[in-house]
Amino acid sequence: MKLKIFLVPAVCTVAALAIVAGICLYHYIGIPKSVGEKEYKYRTEEISVEYNGISLYGKALVPIGESGQKFKTVIYAHGANSNYKSDMTTLKSLAESGIAC
Repeated sequence: MKLKIFLVPAVCTVAALAIVAGICLYHYIGIPKSVGEKEYKYRTEEISVEYNGISLYGKALVPIGESGQKFKTVIYAHGANSNYKSDMTTLKSLAESGIAC
């Protein structure tokens, strides 16, 4: 009987911690969402450029619109100790809002 009494608070504590962790992840990492009136689907394109022996690699998130439609564009550079993956929520949000990045 003592084991059963111990397990109930332990299970409740683990469940509460899981909920708090989920809320923290949602708050700090986020889920991309459109901020404009219309939500766009987008495609990802790989980009590579070489200049004076220096190679740069990147990804472009391009909204899919009507034929010939032009989109505002943002050139987004991550920090020196980072990579594009840490900023994907922001980039996806921009693309879904009709901004190429």
